[in-house]
Amino acid sequence: MARKAAIIQAEVRDAKARLLADDLLQATQALESELADEQAMNERRRALELGAGRLPGRLRSPLKKPYGRAYRDWRQRRRPGTPLRR
Repeated sequence: MARKAAIIQAEVRDAKARLLADDLLQATQALESELADEQAMNERRRALELGAGRLPGRLRSPLKKPYGRAYRDWRQRRRPGTPLRR
């Protein structure tokens, strides 16, 4: 009887080890896929940023100079009567 129990325990340990190995493989593949997606996204962002650098000045992002006249006007409309803080 003890021998049969030992065999069953060994089979259970083997099954658990196989399940853990499968889980590890799936997690590794998911991580590799996410890293590849992130790398592709970063490359795309860099390409867009380089392309944006070649745009004429009026088409560039207005966020590069947040204290321009439009921003000051917006701040004054947002808080009427409040002086602008820098």
